Amino acid sequence: AGRIEEGLDLYRNALAASGLSEKEDNNDTVVVLSQLTNTLVATGGWDELEALIPRFRESSLKETKRLGRLCLEELSCLHVTAQLLEARGRPQEALKELHALLDLARNNQAPLQRSSYIELVREVS
Repeated sequence: AGRIEEGLDLYRNALAASGLSEKEDNNDTVVVLSQLTNTLVATGGWDELEALIPRFRESSLKETKRLGRLCLEELSCLHVTAQLLEARGRPQEALKELHALLDLARNNQAPLQRSSYIELVREVS
Protein backbone atom coordinates (compact mmCIF):
# COMPACT_ATOMS: atom_id res chain seq x y z
CA ALA A 1 0.00 0.00 0.00
CA GLY A 2 3.02 2.29 0.40
CA ARG A 3 3.51 2.92 -3.31
CA ILE A 4 -0.18 3.58 -3.85
CA GLU A 5 -0.23 6.10 -1.00
CA GLU A 6 2.85 7.77 -2.48
CA GLY A 7 1.06 7.97 -5.82
CA LEU A 8 -2.03 9.46 -4.22
CA ASP A 9 0.13 12.03 -2.44
CA LEU A 10 1.77 12.96 -5.75
CA TYR A 11 -1.64 13.42 -7.39
CA ARG A 12 -2.84 15.52 -4.45
CA ASN A 13 0.27 17.71 -4.71
CA ALA A 14 -0.17 18.03 -8.48
CA LEU A 15 -3.80 19.05 -7.93
CA ALA A 16 -2.77 21.72 -5.44
CA ALA A 17 -0.10 22.99 -7.86
CA SER A 18 -2.45 22.99 -10.86
CA GLY A 19 -4.52 25.72 -9.19
CA LEU A 20 -1.48 27.98 -9.10
CA SER A 21 -1.09 28.04 -12.87
CA GLU A 22 -1.75 31.36 -14.59
CA LYS A 23 -2.84 29.70 -17.84
CA GLU A 24 -6.33 30.49 -19.05
CA ASP A 25 -7.29 26.85 -19.39
CA ASN A 26 -7.65 24.38 -16.57
CA ASN A 27 -6.55 21.33 -18.52
CA ASP A 28 -3.88 20.48 -15.92
CA THR A 29 -6.48 20.46 -13.17
CA VAL A 30 -8.88 18.29 -15.19
CA VAL A 31 -6.20 15.74 -16.06
CA VAL A 32 -4.95 15.50 -12.47
CA LEU A 33 -8.51 15.19 -11.16
CA SER A 34 -9.16 12.38 -13.63
CA GLN A 35 -6.07 10.46 -12.50
CA LEU A 36 -6.69 11.10 -8.80
CA THR A 37 -10.37 10.15 -8.88
CA ASN A 38 -9.67 6.94 -10.83
CA THR A 39 -6.99 6.00 -8.29
CA LEU A 40 -9.39 6.72 -5.43
CA VAL A 41 -11.97 4.40 -7.03
CA ALA A 42 -9.32 1.68 -7.33
CA THR A 43 -8.31 2.08 -3.68
CA GLY A 44 -11.79 2.59 -2.24
CA GLY A 45 -11.12 6.19 -1.17
CA TRP A 46 -14.82 6.99 -1.33
CA ASP A 47 -14.94 9.92 1.10
CA GLU A 48 -12.14 11.80 -0.62
CA LEU A 49 -13.64 10.96 -4.01
CA GLU A 50 -17.05 12.28 -2.97
CA ALA A 51 -15.46 15.57 -1.92
CA LEU A 52 -13.64 15.92 -5.28
CA ILE A 53 -16.53 15.13 -7.63
CA PRO A 54 -18.11 18.63 -7.64
CA ARG A 55 -14.75 20.19 -8.52
CA PHE A 56 -14.09 17.52 -11.17
CA ARG A 57 -17.53 18.05 -12.72
CA GLU A 58 -17.15 21.85 -12.74
CA SER A 59 -13.62 21.70 -14.15
CA SER A 60 -14.49 19.22 -16.89
CA LEU A 61 -17.58 21.21 -17.94
CA LYS A 62 -15.48 24.37 -18.03
CA GLU A 63 -12.87 22.61 -20.17
CA THR A 64 -15.56 21.33 -22.56
CA LYS A 65 -16.83 24.89 -22.95
CA ARG A 66 -13.30 26.25 -23.50
CA LEU A 67 -12.49 23.57 -26.10
CA GLY A 68 -15.80 23.96 -27.93
CA ARG A 69 -16.11 20.17 -27.94
CA LEU A 70 -16.53 17.39 -25.43
CA CYS A 71 -13.70 17.06 -22.93
CA LEU A 72 -13.34 13.30 -22.40
CA GLU A 73 -12.74 13.83 -18.69
CA GLU A 74 -16.40 14.85 -18.52
CA LEU A 75 -17.20 11.21 -19.31
CA SER A 76 -14.67 10.06 -16.73
CA CYS A 77 -16.34 12.25 -14.11
CA LEU A 78 -19.72 10.65 -14.78
CA HIS A 79 -18.16 7.20 -14.58
CA VAL A 80 -16.40 7.73 -11.24
CA THR A 81 -19.59 9.33 -9.90
CA ALA A 82 -21.51 6.19 -10.88
CA GLN A 83 -18.88 4.02 -9.21
CA LEU A 84 -19.12 6.07 -6.03
CA LEU A 85 -22.91 5.83 -5.99
CA GLU A 86 -22.71 2.08 -6.52
CA ALA A 87 -20.24 1.78 -3.64
CA ARG A 88 -22.55 3.86 -1.45
CA GLY A 89 -25.44 1.46 -2.13
CA ARG A 90 -27.34 3.77 -4.48
CA PRO A 91 -27.53 1.67 -7.68
CA GLN A 92 -30.43 3.55 -9.28
CA GLU A 93 -28.55 6.84 -9.07
CA ALA A 94 -25.45 5.08 -10.41
CA LEU A 95 -27.46 3.88 -13.41
CA LYS A 96 -28.64 7.43 -14.09
CA GLU A 97 -25.00 8.60 -14.22
CA LEU A 98 -24.07 5.77 -16.58
CA HIS A 99 -27.03 6.55 -18.85
CA ALA A 100 -25.95 10.22 -18.86
CA LEU A 101 -22.41 9.13 -19.79
CA LEU A 102 -23.61 6.98 -22.68
CA ASP A 103 -25.97 9.70 -23.93
CA LEU A 104 -23.22 12.31 -23.76
CA ALA A 105 -20.80 10.02 -25.59
CA ARG A 106 -23.35 9.22 -28.31
CA ASN A 107 -24.47 12.84 -28.75
CA ASN A 108 -20.87 13.99 -29.13
CA GLN A 109 -19.59 10.98 -31.08
CA ALA A 110 -16.98 10.48 -28.38
CA PRO A 111 -14.31 7.94 -29.21
CA LEU A 112 -15.14 5.28 -26.63
CA GLN A 113 -13.23 2.06 -27.08
CA ARG A 114 -15.55 -0.80 -27.95
CA SER A 115 -14.56 -2.73 -24.80
CA SER A 116 -15.28 0.33 -22.60
CA TYR A 117 -18.64 0.82 -24.28
CA ILE A 118 -19.60 -2.84 -23.80
CA GLU A 119 -18.53 -2.69 -20.13
CA LEU A 120 -20.66 0.42 -19.54
CA VAL A 121 -23.69 -1.11 -21.24
CA ARG A 122 -23.33 -4.16 -18.99
CA GLU A 123 -23.20 -1.88 -15.94
CA VAL A 124 -26.36 -0.12 -17.08
CA SER A 125 -28.21 -3.36 -17.88
